[in-house]
Amino acid sequence: MGALSTGSGILDRQECLRLLAGGTVGRLFYTENALPAIHPGHYLLDEDTILTRTPTGTILTAGGPHIAAFQVDHLDHTTHTGWSVVVIGHAHLADYRPRPGSLPSWIIPEHASQLLSIKCTLISGRAFAPSDKQIPLRETNLHTNPHRIPTSHAD
Repeated sequence: MGALSTGSGILDRQECLRLLAGGTVGRLFYTENALPAIHPGHYLLDEDTILTRTPTGTILTAGGPHIAAFQVDHLDHTTHTGWSVVVIGHAHLADYRPRPGSLPSWIIPEHASQLLSIKCTLISGRAFAPSDKQIPLRETNLHTNPHRIPTSHAD
């Protein structure tokens, strides 16, 4: 996909995963005591699973799984273009045993957090731009996340 014509456009699953793979910061959404809870934080994409830290003591660390959402976006304030990807899936404490040195320090849980895994069960994305501009998706977020976990399929 080079560019969407104008306005806004829906992104397919593969494009959403490509955009997620290039990022490092997103927002975790879930409900706690019947109220919305949102936590920004670092993440990694491992094939079709989001790995992120969650604060200890939340409903997400009390057992589960729980339904959660994770959102990542990119906005260009100069061109007024951007994209947003939302993942919805079952969140549970990650039973993830990385090779030593394979995860960056900012994703490894500390004393006040735990590693959470969210399977990308439902994934949706939208690119947007002013009505007179094209949406240059291939020009946004083209950097390769140096901390990305390599996947078995071609990027």
